[in-house]
Amino acid sequence: MQITVPKILQVEQFDPAQLDDPVAARTRWKMIGKGGFNLRHYHFKDVGTNRMELKPGMLALAFEVVFTWVGALIMIVGDYDFRSLIAIACGFLMGFLFVAAERIYYILWPSVFDKTSGWHYEGRKALHAVATMRDEERAGAVQLSSIHALQMLENRHNWCRQYELNLVLQDGRRVSIGWSRQKDHACKAADKLADFLEVPVWSNISDTVRSMRIAGRAVGSLKRRMGLRKNLKCSNGFEGK
Repeated sequence: MQITVPKILQVEQFDPAQLDDPVAARTRWKMIGKGGFNLRHYHFKDVGTNRMELKPGMLALAFEVVFTWVGALIMIVGDYDFRSLIAIACGFLMGFLFVAAERIYYILWPSVFDKTSGWHYEGRKALHAVATMRDEERAGAVQLSSIHALQMLENRHNWCRQYELNLVLQDGRRVSIGWSRQKDHACKAADKLADFLEVPVWSNISDTVRSMRIAGRAVGSLKRRMGLRKNLKCSNGFEGK
């Protein structure tokens, strides 16, 4: 059985009631404003058929390396004169390499959506690691079965616009995934993740509301729309009510 619904609903002004979903009615529609990846520099990449990772592109890697080197040079030149530069360079290099390695390791720390383990988490854990953790250890992890929809938000401040992508859980709580100042990057990321998770995309973007989107054919997706899925417990680390 396949449900056909419009991918984009044209509206003049956004109203959560138009989504005809009780979860949307109790979900906050203001930006979380903290956490998440820059969706201009980080992209969703398929890692097999059951796993998707949000990983940095080459531009993000280059920025981190250049930023770290420039910062290091400013520290050296600012504190010492030219004659002392060579004397301290060797000693400083070892410490700098540790700092650079830490920064690169951090940006290579992926945000994972794994259907095999049934979890969304950050880091390179084994497939079974998150599922076997105690609740207090599972900070920031989300069961994929508890994800009800994706939320796309637009915030305008004078001439500047920012777009935010969040997960919406069955109880209305949200988890920040990423943000961008360019709508195309945010929408592309939302569409790709929605296809993988098979959930709708809700949006308050002024020109379109991507509210009625269902990706593919899946029993889990149909149950989500019919409200038949049980409310699974999620871990801590989410937006509070």
